[in-house]
Amino acid sequence: MGVAGYAFGQTEPEQKLQRVEITGSSIKRIASEGALPVQVISTEDLKAQGITTAEQVISMLNVNGNGIDNLASNSDVAAGSGRGSNGLSAANLRGQGASNTLVLLNGRRIAAHGLNGGVVDLGSIPMSAVDRIEVLKDGASAIYGTDAIGGVINFILKKNYQGLETEAFTDVTQAGGGRIDRVKVVGGFGNLDQDGFNMLVSLGRSQNQMLRGDQRSFVNTFQPNRGLSVDTRGAPFATTFAINSIYNALSRDNLSNAGRSTGPTAPGGGTQTFNGINALDVPGGIGCNAIDGMGAYDEVLWASPAAKYGCAWDTGRAAVLQQPVTNTNLVAKGTFKLGAHQVFAELVSAKAESAKSFSPNQTTSSTNTASPFFNMAYPSTGTSYKYVMDKLVGAFPTLAANQAAGAPIAFRWRCMPCGNREIETTSNTTRTLIGAEGPLGGGWD
Repeated sequence: MGVAGYAFGQTEPEQKLQRVEITGSSIKRIASEGALPVQVISTEDLKAQGITTAEQVISMLNVNGNGIDNLASNSDVAAGSGRGSNGLSAANLRGQGASNTLVLLNGRRIAAHGLNGGVVDLGSIPMSAVDRIEVLKDGASAIYGTDAIGGVINFILKKNYQGLETEAFTDVTQAGGGRIDRVKVVGGFGNLDQDGFNMLVSLGRSQNQMLRGDQRSFVNTFQPNRGLSVDTRGAPFATTFAINSIYNALSRDNLSNAGRSTGPTAPGGGTQTFNGINALDVPGGIGCNAIDGMGAYDEVLWASPAAKYGCAWDTGRAAVLQQPVTNTNLVAKGTFKLGAHQVFAELVSAKAESAKSFSPNQTTSSTNTASPFFNMAYPSTGTSYKYVMDKLVGAFPTLAANQAAGAPIAFRWRCMPCGNREIETTSNTTRTLIGAEGPLGGGWD
């Protein structure tokens, strides 16, 4: 005889849900909406790749685009509207522009660059205090506004950090030039659970030294075998031009505007006229290469037969491949625990100093009445007038009458004695924040 026992249902202990912190938006969503693509980058990931700055972070993102308005390392000559970006490192997600990418710190907006309002300088982000980075690779303008069309980058600072860390980096190049030095210090003390408070302070400083174009041979713009030749005749030894606004020495006919803008033809017949002639490059001249940095203008490459006797200047040697930029950033945050709530105060401050450098200015005799060089020409009394005109007349005898009449020379000249053009920019940004976190009741946190 057997007795069957009863089976009693086992009660499972109530599962404690893990706290989830939302740093983006807590707006109610419908179930049919899909998740947005978010990439999370931890400090361990950054250290493994040797990344120490926010600019390096965005450079590694395949969704980030590059433009003259968003990388401090860019050295292109920019129009006046873009020169306020000097020293600025900004994100440009999906190529929508720096002003259409939102950058947050702990889910909150931070102060924009001093000269380029609406764009956050990533150099102001204290990377030594960052715990992780969240990148939303899709437009979020419906949540954040039009400045999030390209996406959102959220830098999350360390929490309840205790300890002291110092880091120093030096990047050097094998060929010399362009050295980069960085130093970072981050410290924290106080345990929120045990002491009821936590203080976090981080200070970082980086300095990028200049890397000039003449320090790298690949920047040489005279490489015709590779289809590379510079398209400028503004050279240290001036190039002569025939222009229509003034009586000038290179004009074939100075009786009319049409004639004044037409240069001579070669001796022995032919209808090809020449303009933009350099006395160094005409038959009997010493050659454009006689002056360092100059070379013959490649009229075949540029499909400009009239420029056969022109000289060009290697603008690459005056380029600055890496602009000198110094960034200093500071973050200080104090958090105090009041029961289930936390009260915090936060200060973020940064200073960016840059000195952008461009090639020496090009001076050109202009036909534009608004130009400061309108009708400016080299006079017959100038010390180089006879040398230049003798070379031109030797190659183009029809210009002898212009020389005899003392016609001035219209020209295009690279002002090497003037030195490089420079723009120095200093930007200071500061944000202070006081806030509280904790439950509000009704299940809201």
